Amino acid sequence: MDIKFKNGFFIVGTDTDIGKTYISSLLVKGLKDIGGYYYKPIQSGCFEENRKLIAPDVNFICKTLDIAYDKNMVSYNLKPEVSPHLAAEIENITIEKEKILADWQELKKIHNYIIVEGAGGIYVPIIRDELYIY
Repeated sequence: MDIKFKNGFFIVGTDTDIGKTYISSLLVKGLKDIGGYYYKPIQSGCFEENRKLIAPDVNFICKTLDIAYDKNMVSYNLKPEVSPHLAAEIENITIEKEKILADWQELKKIHNYIIVEGAGGIYVPIIRDELYIY
C-alpha cells in the first residue's frame, strides 16, 4: 500500500508519561480550526465509564480541548495497562495493521491534519524480538 501523507505529525516518545499526549493536545489545539484531528491507533489502559470503554489519552485530549469524546480517535481499546501487544495478547485480540491503516485512511478523508500519537516505551515497537513498525 502506497501511503502519502503530508499534513500531519506522528508523535513518539521512548517512555510512558513523557508528554506525548500533552504535545499532541497542543498540536491539535493549534490545528483544530483548520481541520486538525487526533488519532491514537492503539490504546492500552482503557477504563469503563457509563458502560463504554474509554481511552485515557483520547479522554485527555477531548477534555483539554473541550470537545466531545470521539470513539473514532482510537482503533483498538485495550484494558490492561501494559504494552499494546501484551494487552492484546491478554485480551485475545489480534491487532491488524490493515484495520489501523483503513481507519487512518478514512480519517484523512474528513480531516486536513491528523496528529497520530504512538504508544510509549522504548521496547513497544519490538514484539517477540522482532521490530514491528506500522
